[in-house]
Amino acid sequence: MNKKPKTAPAEMLPGPGHNYPARNQRQDIVAAITEILLRERASDVPCFLDSIFEKACVTIDIKSTARDVITTDLLLFEEGRSPNHNNLYNADLGNFTEKIVATLFQMTRGDTVDASIATMQEIEQQSEALRRVWFRKYGRNAKFPSWKKGDFLLGSSTIVECKYRFRSCDAKYKQIKVAELYKELGLSPVFLHLSPDFRDADVFQAGGWEVHCGEGMIEYIEHHTGYNLRDLLREVSAQPVVRQRIIDAHAHMIEEQKGRLWRDYKFAPEEVRLDFTRNFANHAPGMHDLADQIEIDPPPDITIRIDGLRNRTKALCDEVTLKLPQEKRDALLGIILTLDEDQRAELLSEVLSRSSGTTQMTVMSVFG
Repeated sequence: MNKKPKTAPAEMLPGPGHNYPARNQRQDIVAAITEILLRERASDVPCFLDSIFEKACVTIDIKSTARDVITTDLLLFEEGRSPNHNNLYNADLGNFTEKIVATLFQMTRGDTVDASIATMQEIEQQSEALRRVWFRKYGRNAKFPSWKKGDFLLGSSTIVECKYRFRSCDAKYKQIKVAELYKELGLSPVFLHLSPDFRDADVFQAGGWEVHCGEGMIEYIEHHTGYNLRDLLREVSAQPVVRQRIIDAHAHMIEEQKGRLWRDYKFAPEEVRLDFTRNFANHAPGMHDLADQIEIDPPPDITIRIDGLRNRTKALCDEVTLKLPQEKRDALLGIILTLDEDQRAELLSEVLSRSSGTTQMTVMSVFG
């Protein structure tokens, strides 16, 4: 005998078509999000995972940027180490956010969700007809909101727009005003903003949008689908293949960033490199970090001139060389003796030319 399917509690049913999480549906959703994350979008367009990390440049987050579920729970960026928010990086995260949210609604709400191009074109045609009526009523000089398609329809009257992080000054006015157009067409506009730091939330609400950002967006999605987006993304990230790719992507990103930093310094004009060196030598936190690395006490005077830094470095080299055990000296001598005479002379000349007087005497005593 077939058992009746379980139904969600009454408070979880916002409208017709709601599906309570069914057995195995969760695995299907996790698989669908994984597919979106890892599938190549075109022959020359990498998957979202590779593309996001390719554009990411992690920094020490002095401003304490609000953390979101994609960068934290899916991509595993640590607290205090956030990527810079640039347009290309945010664009990829925005497209990814739109796709996973629309997919989650389509898989749980079935026929009540419509993200088809044909439906959006039909709404656009309705807006064009309304625009002609508007101009006949108010004249050609009357301002009419520009059309902008939403991401999907929920039910018959709710149009949903998903964003990862909305910071476009140029598009803000158009995005706000289109809420008026949606309402004229009998639709209720909902704006979902994944990042918690949505500074224009009040302006959007005043313009007619129902706004849900950060945790509010997660709660809205869970209320309408029965699934917590954070939990789903954690499950996607925990899969061994996905987790290893994320770890590898972090390592590759850091190596790329180190390469860019060194390249920028190496090929900078002499004035730039000299200024960088001088500023670093006079930067107290940097000198304390350096002192920790080489296990010496930082000088009591915060202001350190470049000559002083050079002298301290030479003194440290001399001290290390003089304390070199005999077996270490023998090992170095063995390495030197494997070189031919010209290579040996060139190497020792280079070492001596870069060393202080004490170090030169030590080198001569070891290698003759």
